[in-house]
Amino acid sequence: MKSIIFLAAVAAISGCVQLSHYSPDQADLVPTSRLYGFTNRSDAHLVVVRDESDDGQCTIHFFIDGTPAADFEAGEVANFGLTMGVHRLSALPAQGCSDLLIKNIKIAVKTGDASIMYINEKGWGSVPI
Repeated sequence: MKSIIFLAAVAAISGCVQLSHYSPDQADLVPTSRLYGFTNRSDAHLVVVRDESDDGQCTIHFFIDGTPAADFEAGEVANFGLTMGVHRLSALPAQGCSDLLIKNIKIAVKTGDASIMYINEKGWGSVPI
């Protein structure tokens, strides 16, 4: 049973990692002028990486629980602090990029959790740290 769970976790992580061409250490930091909230340390740590994609010209507005958190350009990364509980993450393309869909997910975090989330044209991907 443990080996099945391990293999499933490896397969899930492998599939998620392929969504992005950037690892957090390869991406540029989102400038502080485009960080709007959730920048203080908290119960859990969230790293968000915006992949460079075909729609890389479009700014992505990133929200946590409906509150603006950052604006991402292609190939950028930002760090966020989240409180324990369930949070809604939203990625909304800037005006003029209407062919892209709004991407929403919910994540549950507890104290000490750390996650990497990727945003690209296919949606969200995650890798636990």
